[in-house]
Amino acid sequence: IIEHVQKLLQLDSLQNCKFLGLVGGFSCSKYFQKRMERAFGQESTYTMTIVVPKKPMLAVVEGAALMSLNPDYIRARKLKHSYGIAMRFTKKMAK
Repeated sequence: IIEHVQKLLQLDSLQNCKFLGLVGGFSCSKYFQKRMERAFGQESTYTMTIVVPKKPMLAVVEGAALMSLNPDYIRARKLKHSYGIAMRFTKKMAK
């Protein structure tokens, strides 16, 4: 996963990326969170802010629900079905 994210961060469109959100089941792992923080966090060469919701697994389900209510919820994607990088609406506006 770390190598994959490193490759994504080499894309021109992600050169100014400052945040990395960890969501889904694997993101519940403290080990995974620490590895990602070490690789991409403020102390790394990437100096990114790592964001982990209180309930990372729920974040995926909530995002899917919001997308079903408003298909324009995520304005741009890097991959066809994965990495949302910008939102046109706030969560409150999407409800």
